[in-house]
Amino acid sequence: MKTGITRYTIKKTIKTFFLVIAISTIPLSKTNAQFEIQKAAVNDTIELYLINSYTGTIQWQISSDNNIFSDIPGATSNPSDVVVTASPNNFWFYRAVITDNLCPNDPYTFSFSTYIEVVSSPEDIQRGDWYLGGYVFYKDTAGNGLIAPYYDQTSSNVEFGCYGTFTLGAYSTTDGVSNTNAFVTECSSSIAAKICDTLDLNGFDDWYLPAIDELDTLSNNASYAGGYFGMWYWSSTEYSDFYTMSASFYQDITGPIDKGVELPVRCIRSFTSSPHYKIRREVTILYQPETVFIVEQPVSSVNCPGDTVTLSVTATGGGISYQWIKGGLSIPGANSNTFTMSNLINTQAGIFYCRVANGCRILFSDNAEVKVIQLTADAGQDTLICHGEELQLNATFNTNHPLNSGSVDYLWSPGNSLSSATIAQPIAVPDSITTYHLSVTDEIGCVAHDSVTVDVHNTFSDEQICLVSVDTITWKNKITWKKTAGVGTEYYLIYRETGTDYYQQIGHVEANLIPEYIDILSQPESHGDKYKITSLDTCGNESDINLCFYHKTINMGIGANGSTMGLTWDYYEDESGMFIPDKYYIFRGTNPWNMTVLDSVSGSFNSYNDINVFDVYYYMVGVKKEEGCDSAVPLSKEAFSNKKDNRDYIESAEAYRYDAGKILISPNPMNSTAKLVIPNLSLCQLHENNCQIKISDLTGKVARIITNNELKDLQINSASNLQINLERGNLMPGIYFIELNTERIYIGKLIIE
Repeated sequence: MKTGITRYTIKKTIKTFFLVIAISTIPLSKTNAQFEIQKAAVNDTIELYLINSYTGTIQWQISSDNNIFSDIPGATSNPSDVVVTASPNNFWFYRAVITDNLCPNDPYTFSFSTYIEVVSSPEDIQRGDWYLGGYVFYKDTAGNGLIAPYYDQTSSNVEFGCYGTFTLGAYSTTDGVSNTNAFVTECSSSIAAKICDTLDLNGFDDWYLPAIDELDTLSNNASYAGGYFGMWYWSSTEYSDFYTMSASFYQDITGPIDKGVELPVRCIRSFTSSPHYKIRREVTILYQPETVFIVEQPVSSVNCPGDTVTLSVTATGGGISYQWIKGGLSIPGANSNTFTMSNLINTQAGIFYCRVANGCRILFSDNAEVKVIQLTADAGQDTLICHGEELQLNATFNTNHPLNSGSVDYLWSPGNSLSSATIAQPIAVPDSITTYHLSVTDEIGCVAHDSVTVDVHNTFSDEQICLVSVDTITWKNKITWKKTAGVGTEYYLIYRETGTDYYQQIGHVEANLIPEYIDILSQPESHGDKYKITSLDTCGNESDINLCFYHKTINMGIGANGSTMGLTWDYYEDESGMFIPDKYYIFRGTNPWNMTVLDSVSGSFNSYNDINVFDVYYYMVGVKKEEGCDSAVPLSKEAFSNKKDNRDYIESAEAYRYDAGKILISPNPMNSTAKLVIPNLSLCQLHENNCQIKISDLTGKVARIITNNELKDLQINSASNLQINLERGNLMPGIYFIELNTERIYIGKLIIE
């Protein structure tokens, strides 16, 4: 509520007349109050107020010459109240000093100064002085006065309000305070009165709408309080329900005006000589260095290779510069509050921080660690398994940050032949060679890949016989084939036909040995034989014998018609039809070991006549396979029939000489020792012929020679047979031929395990 100087009543006089309102412009007689000299009386209080926000502590200072300032004791708050004292030159200048200890490079900031003119007492205040928030436009001899601001309180005209309502207590012609309070209390729609009641201007909030006499005084002293733009102004003196008194500044008259008319508003306030007043003086600072603060620190992160990471620091302050640092070294070009790294690799990992600086100080952010997960996966070694066999895969992983990676998820592909596609050690049962691709994903989302190939071994089913022949050393059937490498074969199984299309296994050969087999139980002198071969792999699986083509040996017979020897033989048979002999070669010799080619016939024929034969000869038939068989098998291009001699047709005792005798060996195969038995040969005969035993391997290389004298020590007493103990000695495992040449030849085959 407002407080006035005096209060009195006026006699209600109802006058009804209408005024035609004209708007005119009167030039300002006063300038902006900021350029007026604020006057204050001794013992008044100056409220010093820095209107800017600031950082640090404040100290108000005073000067009489605006040059040399000193601190005002106790004036360290904003605002601060300072009691006005007498000045040596009637002026005081005030300013604020801001001290920011957080800005050590530039800690002090000074405001602009404000000043007052000091008078001894309010009685010294004159009309036109700037005092207590406005211009003094009235002052009596007792020191009381009225003050008006230097501009209207409305930018455009407004209605008075309270139309049709008579407000009790608002009829004073001299007390605008009581009138304003009455309107605010009893008629809230009073627009003009409310504007002044709520006005807070120049440090004062006790403004009110002037009564008609006060408004008239302001009109008469307009040149002291500022210019006016309106002709008529509202007063707070009520006239009737529909009229309120107003005054014309232009015509210097007063009178009632309809409350619905729009007029400007000029508020006033009053002062007396007795109290001391508080005068607000505001100052500003142009610029205070704003010290830098880090309000948000960079954050550590865990990333996957290829990710993008952005480090960020948030700081407040002015003129801030940034520099990101890694390992104590500045990162070129990293000069903003964010630093981004794309397509991360492990070498980009490390400890980062940011230097944040401005003109006040330098700060360093917290460390932020950028981790780059190096996740690796291992699906295991490539493996070969047998068909139908199961295999347990074994996935492992490694990470350079185990705590961050945590547990991992596994995913195998393809998963249709696995017991589970999402565990580390699934059981795999592939039907054929399969590459399993492994993905390992950790808790961060980093992924590592690997693969493992499981080769499924299916028994090799295309191993075929190359040639079958009668061995010209043992005169037993020999089977030769080409080895196929890298197909998992462990043994070759040899089969002989023992009934129509029925084959029985007769032996085996390890895959790492020479690819041939001698059927020591065969009887090539009596008949031919059919043979097949199968493969037995490391898994114990055997190839299908029905997929192998048989080969049949050549069986030759001999007859005679006088001096003509007639040879007939079976055709060589290769069931596959891949080998059809182009020719059959006729071999003849005076003994089985010196036969040479006598002649040849077309492969279409299977007979030959040797004419004019009067001596004993040995015969056999052979064929040639030009491409041969395995290079490890000597003479593997030729296959021979059994041998036959014509002794039954030639009366000659000499023929018996060339019939080879047998050496019986037991046990055979041997391990460490064996007994050699040569029927119908005595040691005496052996010594008389000064003979020796020769032991050769399959290639013909002589492995050992036992001389005549050595045989004497090895002999076992026997009346009818020569028996010799044979020590294995340095003989390696394999097949050997033992030959004794006396008055006739004796041959035996030895197998050493």
